[in-house]
Amino acid sequence: FRIFPRGQRPGKGNSRYLMRVLSERDVIDFASVIADAKAAANMRKLFVIAVLDDEHELTYYEVRLTREEVRECEELRDGFTASRAGIPAYVTETGDGTTAYLMENWFGTMMDATRLFLSPLETAWLLEQGKLTLEDGMSAEEYIALAREGDGEFSEKLTLYRWFKDLGVFPRSGYKYGHHFRVYTAKGAHSEMLAHAVPFGTTLSMSEISRSVRLAHSVRKKMLFASLTGEEITAVEFARLKM
Repeated sequence: FRIFPRGQRPGKGNSRYLMRVLSERDVIDFASVIADAKAAANMRKLFVIAVLDDEHELTYYEVRLTREEVRECEELRDGFTASRAGIPAYVTETGDGTTAYLMENWFGTMMDATRLFLSPLETAWLLEQGKLTLEDGMSAEEYIALAREGDGEFSEKLTLYRWFKDLGVFPRSGYKYGHHFRVYTAKGAHSEMLAHAVPFGTTLSMSEISRSVRLAHSVRKKMLFASLTGEEITAVEFARLKM
């Protein structure tokens, strides 16, 4: 549908929304959603999905393709060394403030007074950037291959993690929210969005998306789905809309 503002109609005004109506049981093909959102943006309209539930009530979602701005951040120093315990890795404090420095830059979690645990994604990224070496000499490529064996979603999560780091923001685990990442845009601030990587060809049910958006809204965050085509990412934001 084309939706006109109240008091306007075809020939007597301009439509504001392009709307697609779905059932709560329908599945979302992100390729189709992205195509619809692009078409709406090209016509300077908002793309809305209206979802009809089993009680015949409608819930509206605004869908936008977002272009996150690149933020400047200071260059991370290098020369870090970590020990590996299986897939996890940890940095041991040697008295030079290394662990505090990494934590200030949103890396790692302290295991005890001297050891900083790095997640597999953090370890892989730091290895790729040449900031970190592993004591056993494992390369970034070897480590990523190992991490993939233990996590079937590691490749897409790493692609999205790299993208966020290139933007100058700080991705951290979003597991407690049921998503891949919670994302901070400033040090010391609350996270501003939840993000989930969606490989090309993946479909999600509308009910899954609804739960995600409601959860994000309840904790005052944006809900971002990152559609992955190889290394290319299209960021799709879903938000509740009152009409």
